Amino acid sequence: MRKILLISCLILCGISSVWAQLCFPGTPKSFKTEGLSLYIPSIEMPSVDNQKLLNEDALLSDKGNPLRVGVNHNVTLNMNNSGRWDILPNGDRVWRLSVKSEGAASVHFNMNQFKIPAGAEVFIYSPDHQYVAGLYDQRSVLPNGEFFPQDIPGDEMILEYYQPVSVLGT
Repeated sequence: MRKILLISCLILCGISSVWAQLCFPGTPKSFKTEGLSLYIPSIEMPSVDNQKLLNEDALLSDKGNPLRVGVNHNVTLNMNNSGRWDILPNGDRVWRLSVKSEGAASVHFNMNQFKIPAGAEVFIYSPDHQYVAGLYDQRSVLPNGEFFPQDIPGDEMILEYYQPVSVLGT
């Protein structure tokens, strides 16, 4: 059973990477910019009990139900009600938010009504900078405003938005 579960998870992880949005080479501004606040506000999502979820999935799979890929939590996070803006000396701005779900194998966002203006950049990364997804830009968002960046392994991720001063007001 565990072997089938592992193989299924690996296949589903491969399929989910097909849905990830277009990204380009780059480095988050916060990795190479001095003077940014070390404080990044964090949103605590419900913790994950992996063994409980595996037990539930085993019972449901015996009845022909598919295995679950993850647990969704609806949130209404945006740059006005969460996170932190840092303003650089030249007027550029960096917004960051940490999201944590204790015990999660990985963290992922599915966004709707999302917009990245031309010139702005989005990155998602682990707190230790071991895993980085992005550079995402205006080409990465679907025409209907949906945005599905790749998963970040571990139970915490940081979402970073860089806005050059030339983009302000768009």
